[in-house]
Amino acid sequence: MIRSLEKRVLIFSFLILTFTIVLSAGFDIQSFHRSYRDSVLLRLESLAGGLRNSVEKVLALGIPLREMDGLNVRCQEIVATDPEIIYCLVEDLAGTPLFSNDPSFHSSAGARPVDALNPTTTLMILPRAGKVYDVALPVRAADGETVGRVRVGFPTRVLRDMTLKVLFRSLVLLGLLCLLVFGVVALFARRHLITPIEHLCRVSQEISRENFQVAVPPMMTREFRLLGDALQEMAHALRVRDEKIVEGYRELEETNLLLQESYERQERISSELGQNREMYQSLLENASDAIVVSDEEDNVILVNRQAEEFFGFDREEVVGENLLHVFARLQCSDLDQLYSLYQETLEGGTPEAELRYMNLSHQRPVVGWVRTSLVRGIRGGRLIQAIIRDVTGEREIKDNLERSAQELRRLNQMKDSFLGLISHELKTPLTIILGYADLILNQIPDKVDSSVLPMVENIANAGERLNRVVQDMVDISMIDGRRLQVNLQEVEVNSLVETVAAETAVFLEKRRQSLHLELATDLPLIQGDPDRLLQMITNLVNNAIKFTPDDGRIILQTRYLPEPEPAAGEGSVELVVRDTGIGIPDDDRERVFEKFYGIGKIEEHSTGQISFKGKGAGLGLAIVQGIVSLHGGEVWVESGQPDESGAFPGAAFHVRLPVNYRAS
Repeated sequence: MIRSLEKRVLIFSFLILTFTIVLSAGFDIQSFHRSYRDSVLLRLESLAGGLRNSVEKVLALGIPLREMDGLNVRCQEIVATDPEIIYCLVEDLAGTPLFSNDPSFHSSAGARPVDALNPTTTLMILPRAGKVYDVALPVRAADGETVGRVRVGFPTRVLRDMTLKVLFRSLVLLGLLCLLVFGVVALFARRHLITPIEHLCRVSQEISRENFQVAVPPMMTREFRLLGDALQEMAHALRVRDEKIVEGYRELEETNLLLQESYERQERISSELGQNREMYQSLLENASDAIVVSDEEDNVILVNRQAEEFFGFDREEVVGENLLHVFARLQCSDLDQLYSLYQETLEGGTPEAELRYMNLSHQRPVVGWVRTSLVRGIRGGRLIQAIIRDVTGEREIKDNLERSAQELRRLNQMKDSFLGLISHELKTPLTIILGYADLILNQIPDKVDSSVLPMVENIANAGERLNRVVQDMVDISMIDGRRLQVNLQEVEVNSLVETVAAETAVFLEKRRQSLHLELATDLPLIQGDPDRLLQMITNLVNNAIKFTPDDGRIILQTRYLPEPEPAAGEGSVELVVRDTGIGIPDDDRERVFEKFYGIGKIEEHSTGQISFKGKGAGLGLAIVQGIVSLHGGEVWVESGQPDESGAFPGAAFHVRLPVNYRAS
């Protein structure tokens, strides 16, 4: 038996190692084959792309493709630089080679495609070269029209030969490793498994011959040591067995006396149980929930008065009947769940579930919440008690709330999808509009009628405004989708504030507003994305300009807020943007950071970029909150309540950023 176990362990280890080697080699070869092929194809695409760019530059000079010089030499150079390439040629749209490294080579003649790896790469069979990977890139003239193709190819036999070399090397290395590991496993199995089992078998044979003084040799393995200790304890237990049998007789006499006393105590308990049964019956009948008791065969043995009203039948109709048949009469739609519930209860659980059925008296659907538990019967049998509470009204309320929540989630998802779609769909035409407008205004204004230039300038201004709105929509979509990344580096907040002040100076001058900087001199550098923080401060200042009347005042403040128990690099920097503008009503203060939310009536707002009460897309403050959140900070607004006297209470936006924030 021991030898058989040893052989099985060694054979099993050998099979596992062999399987592992074969599987590992297969994965390595497959990975190498794919990566090597992709690297060669990438190199071919690079060479073909370089040749195509050279040809397109010459085409842009007006020289036809057929009349170009030097392309044969260029194709020969490409083939000569890489031994894995077998041909390089330039052909027209009909597939006729115009230039190639070998004038006698015609790749299209008799070629048969096998598989298309991507739009530019095809696996083909050529009469001269067999299977080749062919990379074809279109050549376009200056007007964008395709006039030909650049094609480069290499044979699959190169890939096959390289793969076979790698396979042979991998099998040799893995085979040597297999022999080494197999030897270690064999040594380990012999020393730590087979030898201890032989010792334990000999000890067991001695115990079977009633030699209870046997000694178990020391074991190196914990499990075998425990087994040896167990064998030694078993021998000791057998030795004292006879002594315990004698003691058992004496204990038996004492037990008879205890049984007599127990019988008398049982009589007293029976009397108490009768009283408890009457009390339980009273509680059962007067309970506010329906109670149904059944035995292990699911036969109903007891129902209370509330159950009669709850189900709409008399108890005489169901007592003794199968519980599942009773609920089938009630048109219960959850019979399988009820059966599983009772099976789980029989295993000792106290499960709960929801049941739907029909009240027979009122013919109305009822939703009940049932909780089952296992109780002991009078004769010791197991009974299942089910307590059912009417939750029809609660379920209706919960279903309505779930439908409302689901509808809200659907609407929010539609809104996010609309944001992403509209922002990306507007980006491309806007780029074209702005590009052509810039071309007309800055590069060819003398070729356009002077009366058209103001119109183009208006188009450019409107396009820039729409582009800002689209960019805001892209940013807010990325913030909502948690795709906006921040490039954390050391940032000086005061420097960003001064930059924003310089960039908005022209707007302040146009509105005759004054900007005051109250910058703390002890500000530490913080960890943040300078571009996003600059965008955040710009949005706050532009918001203050729009909602502050002409001749108003805007104040930018910074200060350092250390921790209560300061440590190196702790604390935060606070930026405050104050204005003397129209203020924010209490009802709007909690919603100003919501997307597309604007204060006041839409018809009262102008559409200018810095016009008083200028109405934008309602995304600026939402983007501010998103950027601050990405930096681990917080933002809030303080404002007085606007009154009817015409006085402007102003508003103050507070931004607090940690000094040493680390993005998770």
